[in-house]
Amino acid sequence: MLDGQNHLYTRTLRKGERAETRVIASLRRTVDIEDAVSAEAAIAELASSKLGVVTMTVTEKGYGLVPATGELDRENALVKEDLARAMPPRTLLGLLALALERRRATNAPGLTLISCDNVPSNSALLRSALLAFAGEQSAPLARWIETRVTFPSTMVDRIVPATTPTDIARVASKIGALLLTAWRRKPRSLGFTINLSRQRNSEFRFSRCS
Repeated sequence: MLDGQNHLYTRTLRKGERAETRVIASLRRTVDIEDAVSAEAAIAELASSKLGVVTMTVTEKGYGLVPATGELDRENALVKEDLARAMPPRTLLGLLALALERRRATNAPGLTLISCDNVPSNSALLRSALLAFAGEQSAPLARWIETRVTFPSTMVDRIVPATTPTDIARVASKIGALLLTAWRRKPRSLGFTINLSRQRNSEFRFSRCS
């Protein structure tokens, strides 16, 4: 989607009837996974030895776990497909497992995976899900992930309402172009914490007003 609009998107701050829209141009390249070819491009990017950190936001349901137990949902149709190494992968776990297996096979360095989902212990959630998934496919891959992949916990204090057709129309009217990716939020301070205590007994905090 972003490729068709030069990787641009908008951010709108709204308070009452006031709204401030800004075009964001920080993205250099995007890969939309739609078929085996685009999936291979995404896997290649994630498996590149030049890449050291990956962030993700998929919501709690995106981890493929059973809410009541926290175990891998092996009855989930998409999880089943990806356990069989579907191409293109249908889940976050399937994509990450393929990319990490590629890194392991090519002796690439480990990776830092950062969940930015607003759920408790998001690092533990991601680690548990990925290890369970990888363990179903390959014991060597699961052991590699345990020793070579780090999962810092994060806490993000930001709620972004779902974008509506009205939001898109308002932004198009304001900037004179139709961008299908427009996000709105309330003007308030943004707090972001990355907890690396498992690896380095330290914690980084980032906070700014916007």
